[in-house]
Amino acid sequence: MKKIIPLLFVFFLSAQYVDATQLWMIGQPNSSSREFFASGNHLAVPEKFAEYVVVDLRRRGFDASTDFPWMLPGPVDSWAGSREREIRISFNVPNPPANARTYVLEIRAAAQGSSPPTLVADLNGTTVTQQTIGGATQDRILTSERGVLWTPYRLVFDAEVVRQGENTLTIRTTRGSWLVFDSIRFFPL
Repeated sequence: MKKIIPLLFVFFLSAQYVDATQLWMIGQPNSSSREFFASGNHLAVPEKFAEYVVVDLRRRGFDASTDFPWMLPGPVDSWAGSREREIRISFNVPNPPANARTYVLEIRAAAQGSSPPTLVADLNGTTVTQQTIGGATQDRILTSERGVLWTPYRLVFDAEVVRQGENTLTIRTTRGSWLVFDSIRFFPL
């Protein structure tokens, strides 16, 4: 028991460190996509974001309920045009932390169960790939978020990839079906 308490304390401090240095977050890690545009309406996403999603976190007034889709369709989704989709996020880093060794893009999401997508993230020309796991039985999440497995996917970039000033991050689904977002955050470690 004496060993568990110090470990829990260290874990708590680590979580606090991440939150204190978080550069940005879209949505809340609350096991729900309700804060995003058209939550629950999969057909509205390709209608509003026909080509790609552009998110500029440098401007004031960003609102996830109007500016960020609740899901990202994949290339096997015929209802969304059967092609890769992407989200482009622009953000500033005024002063990158000197002690950061890496930066983490954490996408907390639920993937379609029978054909989970492959995520590809590109940050300023450096690409990282992550295969997702099915977290939603069939298409149940399209009508209810109850019983959904929300998974944090952590895509890690070397510290030198992040620039002082403007940065561009692109998130794509390259294989498989859709991904539903709970939250996306970016932070140094």
